[in-house]
Amino acid sequence: MVANEIAIASNMSNHSNFLKLLGCCLETEFPILVYESGVNLSHEMINSLPWETKLRIANEMANAFAYLHYGTSRIIIHRDIKIGNIYLNQDNIAKVSEFQLSVLIPLGKTHVDAEVCGTYGYLAPEYVVTGRLTEKNDVFSFGIVLMEILTIKHIWELRDPFEEYDDIVQHHLKNSVLTEEIRGQEIEFGELILKCVRDDPDARPTMQEVAQALKSIISNMF
Repeated sequence: MVANEIAIASNMSNHSNFLKLLGCCLETEFPILVYESGVNLSHEMINSLPWETKLRIANEMANAFAYLHYGTSRIIIHRDIKIGNIYLNQDNIAKVSEFQLSVLIPLGKTHVDAEVCGTYGYLAPEYVVTGRLTEKNDVFSFGIVLMEILTIKHIWELRDPFEEYDDIVQHHLKNSVLTEEIRGQEIEFGELILKCVRDDPDARPTMQEVAQALKSIISNMF
């Protein structure tokens, strides 16, 4: 897994939204990887940020994951997208990291069959059932992250086994006490979330489309 992380992280240095790998030492009992400084994003931090900053961070994350899927010669599936694997630098710029579980899709292929691993609550249902790993699995996980940004709650605080994602989003929007302008943006944000977490992976947007949708919401702020 360490070799996998080094191989992927070392090729992400040309993108501003990845935590840069500065060096590594493999001659110790446990390999040591040295990254640029950053602070793990947390729900407490999200709660303290203004809405426009949350939107920008979400868009930066989407751009990073879109780059993994389409910006390199082979599709890279992160496979462990969650709040805790996002970092912020001193300027609150989002930085993606943690590639231990990431998978490179072979050239000419759109998926691989892989052992199910990652963080439950974020995993796409079809991946849990079949082990088939595609870029749309990352889209589902990112939709859960967006839901947590919207509600400022952990996914396990939000959902019981019988509650639909649509109910979670609608409940939040119904009880939101923000300005009409921000409420309108929240509605668009919520609609994007529900597209990302659709049961049918083919019906989910690509990460490029997610990034574009977030950029559109941001542009409507001005």
